[in-house]
Amino acid sequence: MDQLGRFTTTVSETRRSRQVVGVALAFEPKRSPAVEAAEKELAGPRGSRKARRKDQAQPDLLDPGTRLALAALKEGRDPPGAAKLKAKGDA
Repeated sequence: MDQLGRFTTTVSETRRSRQVVGVALAFEPKRSPAVEAAEKELAGPRGSRKARRKDQAQPDLLDPGTRLALAALKEGRDPPGAAKLKAKGDA
C-alpha cells in the first residue's frame, strides 16, 4: 500500500504479555522531494550554503559580446562595434 498510495501507513501494536490488545493505524501524506531537499539543506551547516547555491546557479545564457554591449548601454556608453554600424547606416 505504501508504494502505490499518496500516503504512508504506520501500524503500531499494543501488547499485554503475548496478546495484542490494541492496534493503532497512522496515515501521513508522502513527502515531496523538494520539501525533503529543503529540509536537508536547512539541517546542514550554514557556512557552506552560499557555496553550494553558487554551484547550482543557472549558467548565463548570454554570450560575452552581448554581455559587454549590455554593460556599456547600462553605463550610457555606445556598445563595442556601434561606430561601425553607424558608419554603414550613413553610407
